[in-house]
Amino acid sequence: MKKLMLLLLVLVSCHVMAQDDTDTSTGLDSRSYSEFGLNATPLVLQLLPFQSVDSRSGPFGFVYKHFGGNHGIKVALGGNIDLDTNGSYLNLSIGYEHKKDVGQHWSWYQSYDFLLSGGSLNLPSEPINDDNALAGISFGLGGEYRITPHVAVGTEASFIAGFSDGDLFSSGDIVFKTIPPIAIYLRFRKF
Repeated sequence: MKKLMLLLLVLVSCHVMAQDDTDTSTGLDSRSYSEFGLNATPLVLQLLPFQSVDSRSGPFGFVYKHFGGNHGIKVALGGNIDLDTNGSYLNLSIGYEHKKDVGQHWSWYQSYDFLLSGGSLNLPSEPINDDNALAGISFGLGGEYRITPHVAVGTEASFIAGFSDGDLFSSGDIVFKTIPPIAIYLRFRKF
């Protein structure tokens, strides 16, 4: 009888370990995955027939995210070298993101990032000036629509608090900035 109970215990534990974490909405494994995102706003602006559209599309051109379930890390990078108009900039953001599905194709997320910016944030409302510097933290809210399990389109708004110009913690100014959801990101998910 003891051998039978031991065999039953082993079989039940093997069955429990064989359970998978398949996402029922996409049918794919959701334990760990990566996303690569590109700012598609310049491409969309090229397709629009308007001539007076400002082409500055937000601070980041490339976003990499790695998730374990709904929690992940995010690294965003953007830059431009323009010697003619002093419109050069380099932006880097590293942080944490939490994603929540709200339907079969829709999800929203919030992020907490550490942000470094040299130049501008590449916003349409900002003057072109590559002499600015910013270091701070940001809180972001975004949403995305999954076209397929591997392709999504999304946008994000961020609220930044940090130090601008001068040495950090000494002669720098405390600034609060808002980055509106002007960038359209095309994201590719790799499982």
